[in-house]
Order: sequence, then structure tokens, then C-alpha cells
Amino acid sequence: MPEITDPVVVAYLNNRVRPRAEQIRSLLHMLQDDRAEWLAEGIGALVPDTSDIIEDGRGAEGVAQLTGAEFRTIVINRCGELLAILEGAGATEFIDKACVRPLQVLPSGA
Repeated sequence: MPEITDPVVVAYLNNRVRPRAEQIRSLLHMLQDDRAEWLAEGIGALVPDTSDIIEDGRGAEGVAQLTGAEFRTIVINRCGELLAILEGAGATEFIDKACVRPLQVLPSGA
């Protein structure tokens, strides 16, 4: 089988593609952990899909406050969509193949 040896391609693979694959793999595992906690703690039942503000005490810091609906949109819709893509047929096979370093994921809540 012919080899692709162009130094620009090799540099892009090593400097961009492989690091991104490792980041994507870490994101996948963090999202799976988040989903497990969401389900185990029954968080969905605790957060109404409304315009009620979630008071996290961060408003005084200038941090935007989220409504229940916004919170649910992030967790259920956007994170769910990412998980569906990352867990899709064959996706992890190629991501794992591109990774060089072992999986490194921060503990939950970090």
C-alpha cells in the first residue's frame, strides 16, 4: 500500500488531528459520566423546563444565570446531540485509533 509522507500532512496529523482525537475522546467520557449522574440523581425531575432562574449564587460575579429551560437545553439537547454523534457507528473506532496517549479525564465535578 502506498504511503503518504508529505511533511505538511504528517505535521498536521501529529499536531492537530491526534491531539483533537484525544480531546474528543475525553469529552465523550466526560459526557457519558455527566449523563450517568443526571440519570442516577434524577436531576431532570428537579429542573423544570421553565423560565425560572437557577440561583447558583454566581450572579454577583457577573456570571450569566440560566433558566431551567436553558439548563435542560444544554444538558438534554446539545450534550445529547454530541453524545449521539460521538457514540455513533464507528466513531469511537477512528477516534481511538488516532489517539497516542492514554485517556485522561478529570474527576466528576472538577
